[in-house]
Parts: sequence; structure tokens; C-alpha cells
Amino acid sequence: MLKAKVIAPVSADPVVEAAVDPLKRRGKDLRTKLGLSVEVADRRTLAEIDREARAGGVDLLIIATPWSETKEATVGMFEGLARHPGRPPVIYLDTFDQSSSPYFGVLPYVDAYVKKQLHRDLSDYDNDYVGGYILPDFCARQYGLEVGDWHFGSPVPVEYRDRVHVGWNIGAWGEIAKRLFYPWKALDVTHRKRLDVVCRLSCGDTENYYQVHRKAALEALAPLRDSGLDVVVEGYKRVPLRQFHAELRESRIGFSPFGWGEVTDRDYHCVSGRTLLVKPSMEHLVTKPDIYVAGETYVPVKWDMSDAVERCRHYLDRPAEIERITKNALAMYLAYFEHDGFLTTIRELLDAVM
Repeated sequence: MLKAKVIAPVSADPVVEAAVDPLKRRGKDLRTKLGLSVEVADRRTLAEIDREARAGGVDLLIIATPWSETKEATVGMFEGLARHPGRPPVIYLDTFDQSSSPYFGVLPYVDAYVKKQLHRDLSDYDNDYVGGYILPDFCARQYGLEVGDWHFGSPVPVEYRDRVHVGWNIGAWGEIAKRLFYPWKALDVTHRKRLDVVCRLSCGDTENYYQVHRKAALEALAPLRDSGLDVVVEGYKRVPLRQFHAELRESRIGFSPFGWGEVTDRDYHCVSGRTLLVKPSMEHLVTKPDIYVAGETYVPVKWDMSDAVERCRHYLDRPAEIERITKNALAMYLAYFEHDGFLTTIRELLDAVM
């Protein structure tokens, strides 16, 4: 039995908690099917993570670090750990929402780098994106966004690209995935679609790329409000979570712009509720569970969302197409669990580092 230790700031960051969840929740299957025993150590600072990593007694380390630490400090910790006598193989678990990362500099000092979404072409990371990330770069060019000295990117050196792996995204988190298996999942939910389009967002006054992009989505969809359709296009009114989920489940179309990263929990809620997912194109990404096959499991729109209203109207006039695409999306999401996509990923990682 191999012994692995996950060291991560689980209690400090719900995003980290969601990323670590499958490793905890599937503990029995990891032991019985892969011969891997997993222990989770909740450590909030780099100093605590470093001490825990040097404690020994395990065959594999899986380490996630706090977003608040600088890339220099993070890389320095892994560089020092690499020189530690008897250090076992190390997997860096990148839990950040963005498809970019300022932490690719750890690659020389780890055996694998696991990220929940990656560019299909790793050479994209050599681009000099504004803010180091493709989304603020687009917002700067399209909307005049100024990001100042904020930078969330780094290149992936050619000689270490074989260490970079796609892991699992928020769609594998138990709190999201459980909706796939609710009793109503097996029912024909299409007769309960009382809304045409839902896009309920959380917008504020801060002018960062997240807010600029989401405000642009609200503006792009604004014509739907006066179209005679039953729509919810709202960015400033908070509602109970139960209402948020009900609106998505009871709508024919769910429009899902990007958040801090391209993949959002809303995407998977749409698929679970047989709601047609419409969102800016994801063609640049690979991720797991993958629900992003253009025209087959979701409907892509341009990043400036200039075609958003036309795409929504097109599919509202074609209910058979909505039925086809939502069935495909649900089947694709379910297949990740039916074919044990998470265990497959862990098995591939073990083969790569052990």
C-alpha cells in the first residue's frame, strides 16, 4: 500500500477544499482499487507546508499552496524541498481558477504539476498576456481595462511540459456532482422549463477583469429583457441559493460568462438540470470533467458576446436542438463518473511519478 500525504490550506480556502474533496471522498476506492492510502494535512502557510513535507513517512506528497504567497516564495520552498534528503515524489496541485498560473516556476522541483484546466497548446503560456492571463488581456484590449501591476502568469518551459497534467475541476466536487444523482435527474424535466434564459450574476463596483467581463455579459443580454421572453438577466440582486438553483433548473437556457476562471460551477448546474449551457467559447481549454464540445454539449459565443442574443434566440426557436444538446451534455458529465474519470487521472499520475 502506497502512502500519500496531501498538504494544503484546506480550511483557509473553499476552492482548495473543493479540489481536495475527491481525494478524501474517494479514499476507500483509492485504497482498494489503486493501493493508495491518502492522508490530508491542513496547513495554512508555506512554512507549515514545508515543515509537514519534510516530516517523512510517506511515499508521495501532493501539495497545494495559498494564493496569497508570492511566486518567489512558493518556488523557493519547492526548490529547498527538492534538496531534502529522502524526499518522495512530489505532485503540485494547482487549485487556482484561472487557466494561467504564476507558479509554473516550480516545475524543475516537482515530479508532476496538476491543474484543473490548461490551454490545449502549452506554448500559449509563452504569450505576453496583459496581467499574465488571457481573460484580462482580452478585457484590456476590448474594454480598456487597466490591470496595473497585477500579474497571474508564467511560461511553461519546453523541457518540463511533460510534467504538466490536467487534473479535475469543480465538476468533480461532491457538492456539485451530487445534483447529477438527485431523483429528478431521471425525470423528463423539460416540461418544467418556465423560463427562457437565465443569467444571474454577482457584480460589484470593482473594476477588475471578472467584473468587467460579467457587466459586459449583462449589457449583451439586455435586449432579451424587452423581447417578450421570460428571462432573468440580473447582476446586482442577491437571492437565496435555493432560488438560484431553481432558476437554472427551470430555464431552457443558462448563460454562463467566465468568473475568476473560465470554468464555473454554474456550467455544471446547467448540465445537471438539463438547461442549455451558452457561454463564451472554451475551445482554448482542456479540463475534466469535460462538458465543452461546441454544438454538441454546449453553445459557444464570441468572447465579446456580440452574438449572445442571436444564439439564444436561435436555440429557443429550435427546442429539438436544445433537447439534443442537453442530453449529450448530461451523458458526457455522467460518463466521467460512470467510467471513474477521477481514479483514471490518479492512476495516470501514479504511473508518471512513481
